[in-house]
Amino acid sequence: MLKRLIGIVVFAMLVMGCCLSTYANDGVGVSATNEINDGINQEEINDTLFKNQETEDTEQFLVTITRPEGDESTFRKSYIVCGNSTAESITVKLFMYNEESETFEPFENTEGECSWNIGLSGFFIKEIQLPNVGANRIRIAAFKNSGEELVLGENAQVNTFTVTLLDSEVKNSMKRGFFNINQMLMKIFGT
Repeated sequence: MLKRLIGIVVFAMLVMGCCLSTYANDGVGVSATNEINDGINQEEINDTLFKNQETEDTEQFLVTITRPEGDESTFRKSYIVCGNSTAESITVKLFMYNEESETFEPFENTEGECSWNIGLSGFFIKEIQLPNVGANRIRIAAFKNSGEELVLGENAQVNTFTVTLLDSEVKNSMKRGFFNINQMLMKIFGT
């Protein structure tokens, strides 16, 4: 009885934790763009920093990216990007590499947003649609909403991942290969 009660409590806590990101702070009290003294739009400067393919990845000191964990492969076009942060006033921005322009471009998730503020829960979970069969280079940028010039490793974080969308033919050939090995083992061992 005690095990069931503990299991129910743990399950309820997990469900509540997952739901908190739904009610996260989506920019309340934060201006959409910050103007610096000379009139140049700070958001454009930030985007230039994040779009450049030469920009090197930093440590995950503002936001811990929990998915992708590294370079991954998947058979599903729908993919979840998520992470968490203990810092306050953090904006996360999503980019996808464009081979034609050879830059990273802002990329919208399924909710139509390419950037969002991490709310009070400290978590974010966003679903994206992988645009290409094959390699999809995703860049996740995070920065403090201080209005100051962004400096990588101090108040800005950049992490780049490759998520490979495998063709359904690969999946089918893997299944066929598994069944062939299984049949061969059955013949060898006579089961």
